[in-house]
Amino acid sequence: MKIVTPDTMSMVDKKAQEQYGIPGILLMEQAGTAVFNAVQAYCSQSANIVFLAGPGNNGGDAMTAARAAAIAGYCSISIVLIREKLNDIASMQVEICRKLGIPVMVWGEPAARKVLLSADIMVDGITGTGISGAVRGPAKEVVEFCSTGRADGLLKAFIIAVDIPSGMYATGGAETLVIPADLTVTMGLPKTPFYLPHNRQLCGQIEVVNPGFPPDLLLEAKEAAFLLPPDVVSLSPMLKSDFKNSRGTAAVFAGSAKTPGAAVLAASAALHIRAGLVTLYTEEEVYPAAVAANPSVITRKRSEDVISAAELSASYNAVLAGPGWGLNESNRRQLLQFLECSVPVVLDADALTLFSELLKTHPSGADAWSRGREVEVEVEVEVEGEGEVEGEVEGEKKGALILTPHPGEFERLSGISTKKTPEKIPEAVRVFAEMHHCTVVYKAHMLYIASPDGKLAVLEGLNPAMGTAGSGDVLAGCIAGLAAQGMDPYTAACTGAVIHQKAGKELYEKAGIFTADQLIPEIALLAR
Repeated sequence: MKIVTPDTMSMVDKKAQEQYGIPGILLMEQAGTAVFNAVQAYCSQSANIVFLAGPGNNGGDAMTAARAAAIAGYCSISIVLIREKLNDIASMQVEICRKLGIPVMVWGEPAARKVLLSADIMVDGITGTGISGAVRGPAKEVVEFCSTGRADGLLKAFIIAVDIPSGMYATGGAETLVIPADLTVTMGLPKTPFYLPHNRQLCGQIEVVNPGFPPDLLLEAKEAAFLLPPDVVSLSPMLKSDFKNSRGTAAVFAGSAKTPGAAVLAASAALHIRAGLVTLYTEEEVYPAAVAANPSVITRKRSEDVISAAELSASYNAVLAGPGWGLNESNRRQLLQFLECSVPVVLDADALTLFSELLKTHPSGADAWSRGREVEVEVEVEVEGEGEVEGEVEGEKKGALILTPHPGEFERLSGISTKKTPEKIPEAVRVFAEMHHCTVVYKAHMLYIASPDGKLAVLEGLNPAMGTAGSGDVLAGCIAGLAAQGMDPYTAACTGAVIHQKAGKELYEKAGIFTADQLIPEIALLAR
């Protein structure tokens, strides 16, 4: 499903009225009916329901829902207006509600706070997607009262947001004042503010309804991102004639004396997601444990000598480097060879740290490779105890690069902080991927996957059990295994992330808290 900006959705609304002649009042009626249907699903007719109504169309939607509830026989309904002055269409709705006998009060009246605190269901129709900054005046007072009341446990109502939680807007940061919703009933298409890392949990469950927009307008609406379906695994069936060499070969550079488990997890994940042959290059100290843990993985002791890009490209269909790898000088030299490979290369963990150093100290060399340009650039990297180590990016187009950073690693790569400016993260991921002509998989409770040509996919994680040591190593192995089978990098990243998250969800539902190694059998089942 496409995700659109609030401006795009406003344009759809405008075109529906101007080009198709659909009256705004009709769209409001159907939006309000959709909100009332949500109310019905969550409470009985005896529930105490409060409808918060702002002065605009969102307030009109909320009052339409209140009217529908009254007509359906709900006996304990009240409306709290943010202010007395409303737009024309909202004024009409409130007059109808008054004539139906629904109690209407204005914020500031003593009864308003009492009504809110006693509500079983609260329908939030204060602000819509049209706001471009923080709420002010009476709206701010109400949003602050509800937000604080929910945090303190005083406001116990189940909160249903009309189109968007009040206070939320497209560029609002982590400090933005928002009424947290348990359910957001949004009109037409999901909106970009919902999927900012700090906002998603404030939306609760997101239900998308069409209040009467022509399907053609929704189809032609420009997407800002694409929401990946979390339960759809799109792997083609294996051919009965497939064998190990036809299912792709992957090389994994991982593991060190301090973190041997990362190598085992990454290599095993690549193998269990159908890659035919996986070769693990690891340190001598890790070798015995890796062989014992992964008898089906070809395990090789890695010396300080680098393996050339030509050899890697001739021997493997994809390369993964970084899980538990270490930051030594040998790995710095090896990274330069990865950047010259003609096959897809997945950089994770320590390899990302080394790559971020290369971007900062020699941006021309790293950028020349990552853009896939046919150029020749000399690269020199300072290595402790060995002076300068040289590498080249020579005259042929290089293989695809896939980066899998967690928030801290992405900050090292881009300078954009999830903690300080979370509202910038999705766009920063997209821009970085486009600028450096690579695929980026940003790993957090929300996953953002960007392609070199500007596509951005969003995958909802929202599974705290996935926050376990080694989970990222497993994901990197999944993506490398799929890339080794010939899947294009962006598709491999999206598919690997969906399988990884689905495995975590199903495992959590079956067994509760789990460890990263337990993900791998679940991944194998999904890859059948």
